[in-house]
Amino acid sequence: GVRALCLSAEGRALRFSPAAGVAARLRGPPVIGRAFCTLPLPARTGLPVHVSASFELSQSRRDLWLGDGDLAGAGALRARWNSALLHDVVALAYARLLQEAEVRTRPSSPAASVGAALMTEAMAEADGAYYELWPNEVPAEPWGLVANSLYELLLPLPVMRVDGSGGAALPPHDVWWLDDTLLGSGGEDNIGSEGDKDCGALRRALSALGAPCARAPNAIRDLLGVAAAANGGLRWLGAPAARAHAHAQVQSVGTLGRAERLALLRACVSDLNAGAGGGGVRAAELATEMVGLPLVPLA
Repeated sequence: GVRALCLSAEGRALRFSPAAGVAARLRGPPVIGRAFCTLPLPARTGLPVHVSASFELSQSRRDLWLGDGDLAGAGALRARWNSALLHDVVALAYARLLQEAEVRTRPSSPAASVGAALMTEAMAEADGAYYELWPNEVPAEPWGLVANSLYELLLPLPVMRVDGSGGAALPPHDVWWLDDTLLGSGGEDNIGSEGDKDCGALRRALSALGAPCARAPNAIRDLLGVAAAANGGLRWLGAPAARAHAHAQVQSVGTLGRAERLALLRACVSDLNAGAGGGGVRAAELATEMVGLPLVPLA
């Protein structure tokens, strides 16, 4: 890692310095990520942030010194240094930036007179600005190393926005993620769309039942899922889990609003004979599991 390389005789001779920083634009469109080593480099990072670090540069001083398997000696050491710097320091700086950005891009507390629709619109806008700072794909190397390391670092950090948590973010490992069968046609990538409004009602309902669900685009969800795979994966919530939460908090179900109850009802029955192979539950079984749940509005 960076520490070992810095303390090695070779590293001291090359004056390795574990200094790095990450910069982002919090208002307006995200930056087209560039790399800097004292001065800007021609390279685009493929990330929505700028990266500045004490990289080892190629002889032309236009690119990072990278390993291609044929390097030896000082060249191999320089390539190892750049990889370690990206993995250990740049990714950590990026994770801390996202923690700070999550707080700074939250919507301001609305006045009491502001309607629910405007509050939802402000929240969707704030979520969009925040998640634009995350990598939504893994860029080409060496910058892919930053994205992969970043998502591993974020798993235990409070960076995921949810409903019903008093505005506080939660770690990706501690929230529930809606199964694809519950996302509807809009999905989570269309923040503010009709499909997302249905998902929003479902998330609010489940949060009220003690199951906070993440508000995040599918691309980010998928990259977090890859990062979490080695440690048991993310917590997915499908129709059976929705029914279980509803039964466990049946008194709270009765306090939900009309939109939230209908969204929860649709989620609870979404696996009725699901799939061409009939992989879902049969109607009789589902009816038995739904007994006692006050989900059908009477007016």
